[in-house]
Amino acid sequence: EISTRDWSSDVCSSDLPHDFQERYQGWIGRLTQAILEEPNLKLIGYSGEIAKGTRVPVLSLTHASLTSHEMAMLLDTSLGVECRSGLHCAAAIHPWIGSDPVHGTLRMSLGHTTTETDIEKGIEAIRLLGTIGI
Repeated sequence: EISTRDWSSDVCSSDLPHDFQERYQGWIGRLTQAILEEPNLKLIGYSGEIAKGTRVPVLSLTHASLTSHEMAMLLDTSLGVECRSGLHCAAAIHPWIGSDPVHGTLRMSLGHTTTETDIEKGIEAIRLLGTIGI
């Protein structure tokens, strides 16, 4: 999850806000747009317009010169943004989707504890990644 707070006790909570899907679709749209604006970043699994309500709250991306692990460490140490890096239990798919078959992708996901502040921090993180390698 994109998060800057300890949410470990909430992981199994079933108390999702009633407007969660609508809210996260807007957030995913903003994060997607930020990634698409950065020439050093590639959004995996995106092929243009996505119908409202059909996107799961997960984004997977690669960088032109950084591995997914380097991106995750940079975001955690410089901004406190936690993301997942690697093959995400799907090693065989990476050569087919155009990502690094050894390092995989950086995955940003939203959950029931994600806030507007977390999204703003996520966009800041995307912009930071975009400045590397220019």
